[in-house]
Amino acid sequence: MNSLLAYTYWVLPFLLAMGSALALVLLLFFASSLSPRWSAATKLTVIIAAAFVGESVYGAMSGRLLYNELEIARNPWLGYQIVGSPAASLVKKAASALMLVVSGGEVIRWLLRRSSMHVNVLPLYLAFAFYYLAMVWVSAAFGVVREFSQAWFYAPIVFTALALLAPEGLHGAVRHLRWMLVLGLLLGVLPGAIELKRVVETGYEGSLIGLPYRLHGAASHANSFGAVALILLFLELSPWVVRRINWLNVALALTLLILSQSKANWVALLLGAPLVRADALVTLWRKHAGALVVSASVMLSAWVLYAASTDALNSLAWHAADWRSEEAFTGRGAIWAITWDTFLKHPVFGYGPALWDPVFRNEYNWSVAGHAHNQFLQVLGRAGIFGAISWLLLMVRLGQGVMREQGEGRWLGMALFVALLCRSWTEAPMEPGAIAGIDGLGYLLVFVFAVAGLASAGQKAGVGVRHSGAGV
Repeated sequence: MNSLLAYTYWVLPFLLAMGSALALVLLLFFASSLSPRWSAATKLTVIIAAAFVGESVYGAMSGRLLYNELEIARNPWLGYQIVGSPAASLVKKAASALMLVVSGGEVIRWLLRRSSMHVNVLPLYLAFAFYYLAMVWVSAAFGVVREFSQAWFYAPIVFTALALLAPEGLHGAVRHLRWMLVLGLLLGVLPGAIELKRVVETGYEGSLIGLPYRLHGAASHANSFGAVALILLFLELSPWVVRRINWLNVALALTLLILSQSKANWVALLLGAPLVRADALVTLWRKHAGALVVSASVMLSAWVLYAASTDALNSLAWHAADWRSEEAFTGRGAIWAITWDTFLKHPVFGYGPALWDPVFRNEYNWSVAGHAHNQFLQVLGRAGIFGAISWLLLMVRLGQGVMREQGEGRWLGMALFVALLCRSWTEAPMEPGAIAGIDGLGYLLVFVFAVAGLASAGQKAGVGVRHSGAGV
């Protein structure tokens, strides 16, 4: 009997793994058979929205409570609270599986058809592949600490599917995505009706006077939740997406963006909103140039007076001069300094994927940072110079792609790219595992817009898809 139990103990996990692998293969082929029946826009919407909506549902069901840095410093165990329920975890895993199955089905269908990607899209796709290899496998193989995560396997499958679907399905997908974002944002704030601390971090000293809290929603951080609200705002303002602005959705997105107290997203709004409405602004400038100059001068004067009255300029100068201290840039300065010093110790291939994991944080007595809070420094620290070259190449290709989009969609793509750059200054939204949740939403959208822009430019120039064997 004991030998039978021992045999079952050792063999059962193997059988479960084999059964799961077989089920995944069957699901992928099932998805590939359904693929012709679904439009490219539908598949794009499912891939982009699945993980975001799934994480929103998970956050709404998890029962997690939010604590600020002072509360965690007083009681470090608060940073390791166990949250979630079996049902919540199942929903999140199902959403990730849906994203993977639909993407994998499209890739299998592409391989079976033995066709190739659009010629103009190949340089961008190869830049992504270079960045992925540098951040994942090269850093894992040659970094100081070697570890692996199943979330890393999502990226090549998902991005390959996006590269195949975006040229045809982008326009319809962003129209559907608006309502997925509204649903996700509402799910993110819903738990606040039960207990405010589920969605709000209290005791936060932000930029809004008299508002000592910031809204996290269902996201892991307020900045991530604010970024989703910003994307919804851009989509609602874009004449390429909507014929008439839905002011209720605009009010929802703007309110949540303000309450998130994310200054990087606020800056992205100021820079990106004029881009989204660029054609309308050009027409307005031609008719009312004088009034616009006066309005801009009044707004600039008001900002200068506000900065002078609140000592904001001196504060910014102090933060810049003493950027390595824990007080500078809300703690990010010290995180940047630690990451930079880590890069200097391991300059070629970096520290590896374990950068800013719990073990790394404990070495520096840091309790809450999950990454370098700067995408470039995160790449440098994790993958060294090799990774930095790959990231810079990818950003150049993404920028070229969004600027090649035709019509008003070009301005929306450029606004999303600006938002990604602003987030990259204070966060790490392009981590390999970020696409399986809320954090990677902006990165996915910018990639899709860049692919569509390159493909449309190629079609205009008479360059199409090559048909020379399977794969790229």
